[in-house]
Amino acid sequence: IGVDHSLTGGVLSALSKEYGPENLLVLIFDAHFDGLPSSISVNLVKYMKEHPNEINPLVPEIIHSTNEDLNIKDTYTCASFLFYLIEEKVIMPENLIIFGCQDYPNKKYRSVNDPRIVEFVNFYNKMEQKGVNFIPKTESTQMIEKLNLILKKTNNSNFYISLDVDIGALKEVIATRFRNAIGIDQSTILHAARIVKNNMDSKKCKLIGLDVMEIETHLLNKVFPKSGRIDKTIEVIDNFLEVFI
Repeated sequence: IGVDHSLTGGVLSALSKEYGPENLLVLIFDAHFDGLPSSISVNLVKYMKEHPNEINPLVPEIIHSTNEDLNIKDTYTCASFLFYLIEEKVIMPENLIIFGCQDYPNKKYRSVNDPRIVEFVNFYNKMEQKGVNFIPKTESTQMIEKLNLILKKTNNSNFYISLDVDIGALKEVIATRFRNAIGIDQSTILHAARIVKNNMDSKKCKLIGLDVMEIETHLLNKVFPKSGRIDKTIEVIDNFLEVFI
């Protein structure tokens, strides 16, 4: 249990050496695909700053600090670590499932002809062509059906599960570092978790690791007087873990 999601990479590196990348299925519950190089992210923000009516809900927190001359070197971060794990063959793209991502390029972005957006879309296309399984946030029934279909096709016997709590941001979860998109409700998250557990049990698969990341500890159980809301991150985590115990 921790904060920066890139810490997951260290665990996966160790497990990959132990079991082999071909024998490791990685399922990540996350509002973002943490495999996007920094340079692509910055170019995306630059475009959106020029076109404010098209602002991506996943980047407004940094948009005002970005200028045309800003360049960032591609590095291993909480937003890009999966790219490096794939490139270094620590994990196999066809053994990676991203459930609940909200930065998946929709039809609107795919219709934009700006080279920065084209680069973003092409990168996602490349990841899909390599085999990465994206399950973007949509109607919950569709998400569950797609997850079930993907799991039924896999023959991998070793599962690693990573829960980035921002998948439920601004629903039951408030204590997460990134609250730049409205996430998925707890019932859908737990439904998906049970689908995973049932699939593992039916195939006698082994859970070789699980983490919970991107927790904003200062907001845990916080009460917000104006809205009357109470953070329920711990409740969500507890219920999620209970599925796999």
